[in-house]
Amino acid sequence: MHGTWVAAVVLLVVAGSMGLLLPLAHPGAASPAAAAPSHVAPDLAPPTHSDLIVGPGQLFVIQPTISGPTYYQGGNITVEHGGTLIVRNVTLSFVQFVSDSGTPQQRLSHIYRFIDSGTVDFYNATLTTYALVINAYAKLNLTVTSDLSAWNSTFAFPGWINVVGSQAVMTLNGSKVLPNPQVAGVIEPSAIYGDTLYAPSISVTGGATMDLFASELNGTYADNQLANGVPRPAPLSTLATTTLTAGLNLSSLSTPTDSANLTLDWSYPAAGARSGYVSVTYTDTNGPGTASVSNNTVASVSVWFAGTEYALGSLEFFNSTSGTQLISFTPALLTAISHAGMLNYLNYTGDFGVLPSKIAIAFPTVTGPSLPMNVVQFQMNTTGVTYDMLVTGAGSTLSVADSSIALTWNLLAANNDPYSLSAPFPWNSNKLLLEQGANAYMANLTVPSIIPGVFSSSAILPDALSHAYLYR
Repeated sequence: MHGTWVAAVVLLVVAGSMGLLLPLAHPGAASPAAAAPSHVAPDLAPPTHSDLIVGPGQLFVIQPTISGPTYYQGGNITVEHGGTLIVRNVTLSFVQFVSDSGTPQQRLSHIYRFIDSGTVDFYNATLTTYALVINAYAKLNLTVTSDLSAWNSTFAFPGWINVVGSQAVMTLNGSKVLPNPQVAGVIEPSAIYGDTLYAPSISVTGGATMDLFASELNGTYADNQLANGVPRPAPLSTLATTTLTAGLNLSSLSTPTDSANLTLDWSYPAAGARSGYVSVTYTDTNGPGTASVSNNTVASVSVWFAGTEYALGSLEFFNSTSGTQLISFTPALLTAISHAGMLNYLNYTGDFGVLPSKIAIAFPTVTGPSLPMNVVQFQMNTTGVTYDMLVTGAGSTLSVADSSIALTWNLLAANNDPYSLSAPFPWNSNKLLLEQGANAYMANLTVPSIIPGVFSSSAILPDALSHAYLYR
């Protein structure tokens, strides 16, 4: 079951990577966020190993070889029930990137998963991602449904550690969960850069167990969206002046499709649609009005998604010679987008060459004078951004002894909104959430953050069904 060397990966990186240089040279052009400053240029990918599947009854060992102390993985790792993977005295580095051509599925096919449904043991090893390849995708999804143990090891990557199900146990002994240090040295649009500077988000769900013994969880997610922008799909927009009239249907919406923006689209691939809006930027050539003046223009707004019309309500344009009006997506539209999934959403835009556009903005009725519109935009926010460590579900357990977790005592964001740009900011609030019957047993837990004052919020927040037990 040893992975084979795949030289083709290097060729794909070279042949399909040059497109990222264009938005870097013009960071303010089509990209929704400016490039992060003062970072080194990316490099080419090293030779990698392909998909690794460790089946029932099999043992596979990753350790240093004649090629060096780093094992470069260019495919999924799957450890099946009854299989055992040992990673010993080596750096296991996933090499992932977004291609510049092809369908979204083809362009995203070099993004991988590490799934442990058997037994995985790390000894004096590091699990990380290779962030210096062109068009790098630095995040990694590590999912544990059985047993994973680590001794004197480090997990250093942005992304996710999911411990899932009543049979799942993840145990860290003298080990660390940290950010990937390579990310600080790459050139990315700032929303991507800000989203990948941190350690993985950790969730323990469905009766799973996580044990921390003399270990550290540091560098948890704390993106400053004021500085870095929001990690969300790029907007769909019209880019030319259009006159608002009854029956207008805008089906030629466009979105930037370069690799940097596709990476941003895919920041939270498993996420659902959390919120969104249609915005209309307009020029009122009919003169200022008020709600009682007849020269206002009122338009009903609908979104067509995958052949179904979703009525959003009406917009009224008044009291300005120009401006922007917003109307929010309805729960029904958000549900439809979530059920379709991010890959179908990308295909439905019509900009990736798979399908004609299946997303449109319509104005079925318009009363009042016609209105010149400069830009009409469809913007979606996704779920997935989390600033907290989550332990949830009956039987889900976190056990801690002589360990440190980088939580904070700061106030929760307003309405617990992960996208809020109003103080208190969500990225200043990193909590341990215990929900729906979860329990935490913590002996000599250290929270290194300074308590800001007597009106601080606890770093550990159990709900009414959950409990936190602290021992010294």
